[in-house]
Amino acid sequence: MAAASATPEQKQQLLSAAEHPGTDAVPHSVDFHRALGLATNNRFMGTILTAVYEVLEWQTKTQKLSTKERWETDAAHRAIAESIEQDNAERAAHQMSVHLEEFKEVLRKQGRLTEAIIPKPTADTSPQGSAWY
Repeated sequence: MAAASATPEQKQQLLSAAEHPGTDAVPHSVDFHRALGLATNNRFMGTILTAVYEVLEWQTKTQKLSTKERWETDAAHRAIAESIEQDNAERAAHQMSVHLEEFKEVLRKQGRLTEAIIPKPTADTSPQGSAWY
């Protein structure tokens, strides 16, 4: 969807998010996925992904990836961003599918495949320190 509708500025933002991962891969990964959602220029997707982004940004601060997993994630993000920048929707979709399968494998290795990716918050873990459910 993003390959067909992203503006040149959005493509540049997506490439930038993919090319500057820093050392804290998970919050960076959240930034990449947020930029990807915005690049779809679809109001429904934007609303859904903004809500998911807010929860993921808060939840993933403590999640750790191995150096290899971080490298693979960064490489996948770069490949997806480059395909979108080149308007190659088919390749971008394929690379995103592979990326999601790799993420599924990471969850399996961590024994988290059957767990919720975003656990139900508690008073101790919610964004403002109080339960919001």
